[in-house]
Amino acid sequence: MFDKCSLLQRLKGLPFSDKEYWVAAGGAMVLHGFRPQTRDIDLGCSTLLADRLEREGYPVSFCGDGTRRIQYAEDVEIYENWIEGTVEIIGGVPVVCAEGLMEMKRKLGREKDLADIARIEKVLAAGKKMLDKRFSLCYTSCHRVNRRKKSRPRPLLHREPLMVGMRREGPG
Repeated sequence: MFDKCSLLQRLKGLPFSDKEYWVAAGGAMVLHGFRPQTRDIDLGCSTLLADRLEREGYPVSFCGDGTRRIQYAEDVEIYENWIEGTVEIIGGVPVVCAEGLMEMKRKLGREKDLADIARIEKVLAAGKKMLDKRFSLCYTSCHRVNRRKKSRPRPLLHREPLMVGMRREGPG
C-alpha cells in the first residue's frame, strides 16, 4: 500500500520526464487528498514513452481502444495516452486534475469508480463551502476593522488552498 509520502517517493524514483507521464486513478486520489492509500500505481504516458518502454522490453498488452498497457513493475502499470482534463504538479510530480480524474472514472464506470466520484464531489463541494465561508469571514472582519477607521470597506481577496500540497498548472 502507498500513502502520499511513499507514493511520492516511488514516483520521484521513476526515470521519466514529468512531460512524458502523469499519475491517474488511485494514485491521483491519494495525491489530491481524496483517499489515504492506494494499492498500486496507474500512470498515463505519452506515445513516445510507450514506444521507448516497448523497445526496452517491458511487457505490453493492448486496451480495447488500441492503446498500449505496459507492465512497468509489479506495482506500476502505464497506459498510453490515458488522460482527461489537465495535469497539475503536486509534490513535484504530474497528476491528472480532479475534474479529469472524475471523467476518467466515469468512463471506466465500475462500482468502485462511481464511489470514488461521489467521494471527490463531496470533498470538492465541502472545499467550496469552506472557501466561500473563509471569504465571507474575511470580508466581514475587514469591513468591521475599516468601519472603525471610518473608511470604505475593502474585502480580502486572498483564498488559501484547501488541499494538501502545492499545485500549479503543468503540461497540458
